Amino acid sequence: MKEGLFTALGNGNIVGVTGFVLARLVSAKGELIEATQHLRPDLLWALCGAGHFFRLVTQLVIKVYLVSLLGTKNGNLCASTFVFHLDSAKDVATVMEPLMDDSRYATSGLIMIMAPPLARKPSILISLLYDLKPLVAKGSQVPIQNISDRREAIDAKGDFKRFGIVGLRRFDIESFLRTIEVWKELVTDCPNAIDTAFNFQWDSKPVKTPSFDSAMCLHDTRFYQNNLIWHTDPKNRGTVDEYNERCLAIMRGPNTGEWADYQNATRSGPIELRFRGKDRLARLQRLKKEWDPTGVFTTQLLE
Repeated sequence: MKEGLFTALGNGNIVGVTGFVLARLVSAKGELIEATQHLRPDLLWALCGAGHFFRLVTQLVIKVYLVSLLGTKNGNLCASTFVFHLDSAKDVATVMEPLMDDSRYATSGLIMIMAPPLARKPSILISLLYDLKPLVAKGSQVPIQNISDRREAIDAKGDFKRFGIVGLRRFDIESFLRTIEVWKELVTDCPNAIDTAFNFQWDSKPVKTPSFDSAMCLHDTRFYQNNLIWHTDPKNRGTVDEYNERCLAIMRGPNTGEWADYQNATRSGPIELRFRGKDRLARLQRLKKEWDPTGVFTTQLLE
């Protein structure tokens, strides 16, 4: 930022960027090699989106951009938080649905079903919206490099945390309202999971088409169910996971062609949903046999 430049960031400070920038790496044979668009392009194709199957990265080359591309002189973005009681969920969802679908404006954010400390009152946290009379409303200009600092509590070590993330094609109000009831059941059944948040994430602008092809298959995805699972008692792991799966199943709906699993959130679900398309999956399987035939970096894609 001191040089007037920025680069792609994860939506949390601990979210890595190795899926977007590559790479000097250690191969399954223990060799130090490089993968670029001109040198080993097939391996680069696989690393972008499926890198954890193929390598251990030791060095990254990162593309940067002019801050002016953000549309502001100093790289600041508007970040706001609004808190509503869960009883307002239908009104909030009804207002948000057309806003999230409006690609004329570059809006993005999370609708979060949670019980934030200190009050621990079940609430919906969201960006934007004044007219619905929120319980809390605050916002400010935030430098892009600090845009994720508000998530420091999530990033802190301790307790048991994981994400459940699936890509969706749309925001369905009735499904969203059903997930609220699942969340209520969860925190009643497992009070130590009170910090769990069921979240719907949107980006109103269509995702930029990449300049090169890769194994990543989520470039057309603008909506995600992005759940933060957080509990303190290890005995509740199975129960909490079951509630998360119920929530995801509701938001997915019956049409499996409309959603996909986010690769960094699950490495155990159906691989066909993490890497959509028979041609893509077949190419990954072929490259896995070429670069890691003994399964040094997991045996997936070999099985």
